[in-house]
Amino acid sequence: MLSLLVGTALLSDPPLRGDRIAPFEMMEPGGKVYSWSPGRVGVICAFAYWCDTWKTQRERLAEARRRLVGTPVDFLGVSVDGQWLDVDKQADWSYRLIDSGSRWSKSLNIDRVPYTLVVDESGTVRWVSFGISRSDDIVRAVRDSFGSASPASNTVYLTFDDFPAKQYNSELLDALRQEDVHASFFVIGENASSDPRWVRRAFEDGNRLEVHGWEHTAKNSEPERCRDWLRDVVGIAPSWVRSPGSNVVQDFRGNVFKAADVDPYDFQRPGVGELKRRVFGSLKGGTILHLHAGVADTISALPDIIERGRKLGLTFEPLP
Repeated sequence: MLSLLVGTALLSDPPLRGDRIAPFEMMEPGGKVYSWSPGRVGVICAFAYWCDTWKTQRERLAEARRRLVGTPVDFLGVSVDGQWLDVDKQADWSYRLIDSGSRWSKSLNIDRVPYTLVVDESGTVRWVSFGISRSDDIVRAVRDSFGSASPASNTVYLTFDDFPAKQYNSELLDALRQEDVHASFFVIGENASSDPRWVRRAFEDGNRLEVHGWEHTAKNSEPERCRDWLRDVVGIAPSWVRSPGSNVVQDFRGNVFKAADVDPYDFQRPGVGELKRRVFGSLKGGTILHLHAGVADTISALPDIIERGRKLGLTFEPLP
């Protein structure tokens, strides 16, 4: 039976980018045992024949395989319950594997189908899609998996809005210290001025303090007032502003920091598992990870986000 491992611990989440797939064996329809182990790039799709999505997903995977002819990549189609195999009369797009008793999918906590993974030669998950996948995305993920250990930029800029929050400030700073990473905090001046200890501690821990606004309002947020207050408190003036309700980071002259914004909307409290899925659906080097202070789910997810990111070769840093 397959186990999904990060280090030596069995994960409680479905596979996400940065996880590693250990060797496994599974039956093919004719009774032959198929053995998989790291060594080649692979596309693994878990699906169910009783769910009509398999028909569209099969077309997308078959198209991806046609476009990747000559590329050393394996396509594995896993029927998560091993039922209704006879409905797929054109099962020529992949090895067909039977997840007898759903043991494989349950061991991975796969909770929806189709669930498609692209793994590199080391067995590391490089791309994940839940739901029907686009063939363009599958092809791109496979091609990116070759030589993906050396991305052009491996830096993720770790940022938090709404600091300090009404709660969990200590827990957030403790989590960053425990993981030995620093972040950029976009400060609400009104909150900080009523209890300056949190901005002082964040600064003393090596984090950067930037401007969200004096009040949490999209209009007339008085960024200069917040900047000047922070300069008086910690002795260093902030460089960047991200206004409430905006994903744009810019300096005080209006010059925009050009990096893609990965915003999982953690302030909606989607749950730890869903939050991690949203993050790793888009996270890559050269992006800004846009999180929020005061969110318990974010603090709980943060160690795993950092660990998985590091396994993908990413580093987490404040804005420059």
